[in-house]
Amino acid sequence: MADTDDAIENAKRAISANPLDLECLKLLGDLLNERYIDTGMLVDLDASILVTKQAIDAITDDDAELADCSNSLSYRLQDRFLVTEDNGDLEEAIRMARKAVELTSSRNARYLSNLAASLKTRFSVTGDLNDMEDGIALTKQAVSVTASNDLELPKWLNNLGNHLSNRHLATGSLEDLEEAISLSRHAAAMSCDTSMRSLFLNNLSAKLDLKAEVTGNSSTYDEAIELAKDAITLTPDDHTDQAKWLNNLAAHLIEKFDRSWDLNDLQEAINAASKAADLTPNGPTKALYLDAVADGLNRKYDKMGQLTDLEEGIRMTEMALEMLPSHHSKRPQILSTLSDLFSNRYLRKGMTKDLDRAIELSREAADAKSDNHPYKAVYLDRLAMQLNLRSSISRTDPRLWKDLEESIQLEKRAIAITVDNRPTWSFKNNLQAMLVIKYGMTKDHAILDECTQLQKEALEEVPEGHQYRAEMLTSLGYRLRDSAKNDSDLDEASASELALPF
Repeated sequence: MADTDDAIENAKRAISANPLDLECLKLLGDLLNERYIDTGMLVDLDASILVTKQAIDAITDDDAELADCSNSLSYRLQDRFLVTEDNGDLEEAIRMARKAVELTSSRNARYLSNLAASLKTRFSVTGDLNDMEDGIALTKQAVSVTASNDLELPKWLNNLGNHLSNRHLATGSLEDLEEAISLSRHAAAMSCDTSMRSLFLNNLSAKLDLKAEVTGNSSTYDEAIELAKDAITLTPDDHTDQAKWLNNLAAHLIEKFDRSWDLNDLQEAINAASKAADLTPNGPTKALYLDAVADGLNRKYDKMGQLTDLEEGIRMTEMALEMLPSHHSKRPQILSTLSDLFSNRYLRKGMTKDLDRAIELSREAADAKSDNHPYKAVYLDRLAMQLNLRSSISRTDPRLWKDLEESIQLEKRAIAITVDNRPTWSFKNNLQAMLVIKYGMTKDHAILDECTQLQKEALEEVPEGHQYRAEMLTSLGYRLRDSAKNDSDLDEASASELALPF
């Protein structure tokens, strides 16, 4: 870091002597961006963007330099958009990326790929499928303008696979996902660069994980994990990617644990995330790895009930928050993890201040993101569950009655903003549980009917064999029995109970 700081000061002095020195302007922009990546300090990214714009203004009659600087500016504006969610930055990023493509007559694969990436980001905000389709077309063009023996070709094949994988998430097309998997396999197989091959294997493992979610095939989960391990094996411990691959392996193992409840999977996930954190210096990246460790410890506490795991999870998450600037894009994720840990400690120790703190953290996480953010619904769901928990302290306290009402509205909002073919069964299951409480207080049969419908919809979405399916079937049986008005209702209730595995 000291070397980067010195280099930045030297570049600034050179620019002071010659404000139009293009090479020094480009270098300073790169160094400031590098320091932003290391520290997460937005002031460095802002300065990098400003200097890159100055470099563009200094260019005369050199389309190649102008295209390169425009593309760099696009990257940095996209990074700032991810933090600030300022649509002006995203639109300017798209314009700069398009300018780079036009200046090179659509023959530069890197610029085509960046324009595709910026359109994919805009799709995540607007949901406009035209942006997704244009992104796929641009990524295919990047492949087509690249020679078959070009060492960059595997990268563009992998990127195309990523775009098709995202279209699968939006449309549910298994054909897109299969093609994405095939492209990532091809990219990994033809790559001669070990570090790039490990990247492609890691991407392939993520796509197989998506396929496993769709099919429920445990062997596909296992292949995803093995490929993630292969990526780690290919990467030296002192390589900057090693910690990233370890953290991704931890995520795969956590997902497997959520289906299997095998504590060996969970402990392996915690160990992998811990090693990732140990390999990483203090800063935003380490904060994310500490959050992954804390998430694993929280799950372990849920399973084993050891208070030491819970307390260690809280300690690690609080440490992670201290490493993140207040504006960092990942801060809401860590706030949400910490809120869940405090909520669990409330359930264990019964201290209302822990639950109040959990609600405060969840509200901060939810308020930090727009409704278009992919995790906003998750943050709303967590806040709703905690408010519902607080409402259970006293059903006669008017303030706590307001908590129940707010929890219901938040859960409905979580369902409403969930898009891109993402599952909503857990939100619907939680909402029906809240409405059951309200029904118990009001005896309004319309509420009970809504509970029954929500539980049916949740069961239609939840995968066969999922650990919560039996519990949900039991709940549906109770709802149908409560609302039974004729023999057919009673028959359906009995069928739900008989469906339970014993």
